[in-house]
Amino acid sequence: GVKVTELNCTVSIPRKMTPPLLVYYGVGPFYQNIVTYLKSEVPKELGGMKVSEAAREEKCLNTQSRERNGKNIVPCGLKAITLFNDTLEIHRDGDRIELNKKGVAWSSDVQR
Repeated sequence: GVKVTELNCTVSIPRKMTPPLLVYYGVGPFYQNIVTYLKSEVPKELGGMKVSEAAREEKCLNTQSRERNGKNIVPCGLKAITLFNDTLEIHRDGDRIELNKKGVAWSSDVQR
């Protein structure tokens, strides 16, 4: 697959805006709802339990989702290897604007 380690986007705001400003962005293509993706996990391994190599091969069909550089990826599977960590920074005239990250999740997600 394609590996992107950093992506910078420049956006021009056409008018003066007053806070609070809400920023939304999407990541794509990210096909987490296809059957191959959904079935590519070993639940016991996700729970921290050791599982047999046969179980890993049965559920994590793609070798690249089971090992890298000759070492096992634990937990195996497409879910484990497609996680990403993204960082959002906003700058104005070269100066970084501090973001308030409090209260950004839906209450239903926080209560899970």
